[in-house]
Amino acid sequence: MSSVIVIGYEECPDCHGKGYHRDDRDCTTDCVRCWASGRIEVYGTAPKPPSTLDEMKARLAVIDAERTALFEQKAPIDAKLVALYKERDKLKEEHDKLAFASGEIDWKQAVGDVAHDGRSSLVLLDLVHKKLSDTWDMYHSGYWNDTMEGNFQVKVERTDESERKSIAGVRFFAPVLKPHEDGYVWFGVFEHSLSRYETLCLKVKPDLSDIRLEALRSTHQALKATFKTVEEAIKYIREHHWYGDRGEDDEID
Repeated sequence: MSSVIVIGYEECPDCHGKGYHRDDRDCTTDCVRCWASGRIEVYGTAPKPPSTLDEMKARLAVIDAERTALFEQKAPIDAKLVALYKERDKLKEEHDKLAFASGEIDWKQAVGDVAHDGRSSLVLLDLVHKKLSDTWDMYHSGYWNDTMEGNFQVKVERTDESERKSIAGVRFFAPVLKPHEDGYVWFGVFEHSLSRYETLCLKVKPDLSDIRLEALRSTHQALKATFKTVEEAIKYIREHHWYGDRGEDDEID
């Protein structure tokens, strides 16, 4: 069984149950995880470190030659990866177009994709924006850091149609979105003051058993109202925090 020298300080749950390797600690090739990941090299015995300028120059030359050889081996792999990424991006855009056109949308996937640059695209963002606006009078703006899902906002205009769409939107997405640490799904509120005074958040339990409107301020969160139903919450937002032009006699609650 070959003797090997572990390079660096690595966690290794597979190696004799020790948990960690330190520099110059012998290991064996039956340490499968270390061996497969390339974190160890076969020396037989630990080499004597160079101590003179000539020895150091010679070792540096060997290192540079090995690095050059590895980069040459890596170049075609990188080229293949770039080609695969481009192919995937194009296919994903066509997939998203077809899914939205046919109505076969995996929303649990989509709400996460729009929060990740590597999984999103301008095509997907445009499709999500249009679907949210046309179907539920909702708006997508950024994402929540803790859940890594899109921030879907209600924007309730002072019309019966907008109220109906907004109610349907909250009911649809409450069980789709991930709850935050407080156990609630969060919907931003896009309203006429454009968060001039405070940022509003409609918090909804996934089963719709508890609904509350909170103001997110720089130093704390303030509870503004609680509701028994989605309908009651949306009616309140329509009356006090609607989306659209503000009349001269309208007051901000």
